[in-house]
Amino acid sequence: MASGSSSSIPDRQQIARQRLRIIAGHLQKPLDPSDGDISARECSAPDKQPGDTTTKSVPRRRQEVMKWNGWGYNDSRFHFNKKGQAEFTGKRYKLSGMIMPSLKEWFEGTFGANVQHKSVASAVPSPGSVKPPALNQAFVEGVQSAGVPFSSDAEDRVFRGHGHCLHEIFALREGRVGRVPDMVVWPNCHDDVVTIVELACKHNVCLIPYGGGTSVSSALECPLEETRSIVSLDTSQMNRILWIDEKNLTAHVEAGIVGQDLERLRPPAV
Repeated sequence: MASGSSSSIPDRQQIARQRLRIIAGHLQKPLDPSDGDISARECSAPDKQPGDTTTKSVPRRRQEVMKWNGWGYNDSRFHFNKKGQAEFTGKRYKLSGMIMPSLKEWFEGTFGANVQHKSVASAVPSPGSVKPPALNQAFVEGVQSAGVPFSSDAEDRVFRGHGHCLHEIFALREGRVGRVPDMVVWPNCHDDVVTIVELACKHNVCLIPYGGGTSVSSALECPLEETRSIVSLDTSQMNRILWIDEKNLTAHVEAGIVGQDLERLRPPAV
């Protein structure tokens, strides 16, 4: 601290506490729902109505749209046509459908790579590469009673057993599947998460939160020495805007929301 400073340590601590109170206040549900600057929604699992075709940006079975053993979407990749020109497939990006005639030459000249070299990846997890799930039956029954969707399907488990580290992706491309979660649960709201955590504590189950799945810190890898049942808690279905405070330019959103959901769900005037 500089000798000429006009503020003392206690003063700065008081200011810091005041700022923390303000921030904490933003994170609380507004008490007055009549305030026109705030849009609030209850945190409860929505009831599925007959004929409801509403889809979420990230489906439960992510492998239907995302690469299980690579980066990005299934329909988006670089492809070299018969003329050796690069094309980017899909319709998701501005780059999609474009032909890049010089990319091959640049790629080979810059990296010294040969685009003719191909390493064929495993299309799906090979039979026998995924061990049967070690389920905690009491936990499963509790989740089922709570009405929380879950799965012990091999593809669902493998998809959530890795992040996007280079060594993880290459292992999957070669069909090498290590320890993966024994079960996947999809909470719809905060209360569902509380229920899942309470059940996990009660029945000694290991939880690994799963968000975008793009971890590059090996945070999603299941410890080989873990003997308890491992459950992946996928937050993708928690994608609502709970409230927006236009005065303070803050918003309270659920943990699984992505940019596409924010753009689709935000009020027109915001």
